[in-house]
Amino acid sequence: MILTWAFSALAGFFWYVLFSPWTSGAVLFWPMMAAASGTLAALGFLAQQEEPDIYRFRFWHALAGALSALLLYGFFYIGRQALTWLLPLTGQQINDVYTIRQEAPIGVIVFLLLFWIGPAEEIFWRGFIQQRCMKHFGQWQGLALAAFIYAIVHIWSFNLTLFLAAGVCGLWWGLQFLMFRNLWPVMISHALWDVLIFVVLPLNA
Repeated sequence: MILTWAFSALAGFFWYVLFSPWTSGAVLFWPMMAAASGTLAALGFLAQQEEPDIYRFRFWHALAGALSALLLYGFFYIGRQALTWLLPLTGQQINDVYTIRQEAPIGVIVFLLLFWIGPAEEIFWRGFIQQRCMKHFGQWQGLALAAFIYAIVHIWSFNLTLFLAAGVCGLWWGLQFLMFRNLWPVMISHALWDVLIFVVLPLNA
């Protein structure tokens, strides 16, 4: 597990730079996010070469991923209404997340989310971190731990809504990976959901 904790710490450092109020203003979000996710994906892929089956694509993976993205978006749409009613600051916190859309052209953001950031995050978080956690702690405990690590690196934003959203996504994609034992459905789900919620049908006020 030493490698797992070391890579998790590296992810925590990257997310600190990306999201903390002390560092986020000093970096360009989209180039930094692309570099961070690409670095983590490369490390995770190289460290997990003994699991080639998780990269084998089948046609139905695309359908499963698309359906997963739509269901997750629907859950967030409903959850936004509930959270806004329970926690009045939710609306402002959601708006804060969307400010990074101004840092690059929409076309560039869509390309990065679809073909780089979403897939790269899944290669690292589910393909490496979750697999390692499940190997050492069992399927369900490993899934829960991986989802927790995925959520906790977002704590540097000091945005409760983003932290909760990351936790939900970590559990959702973690369950999907556990069910299919393949990265394609979760990579497709993550990429499409990113574009849906961030560009096509944003949930900000």
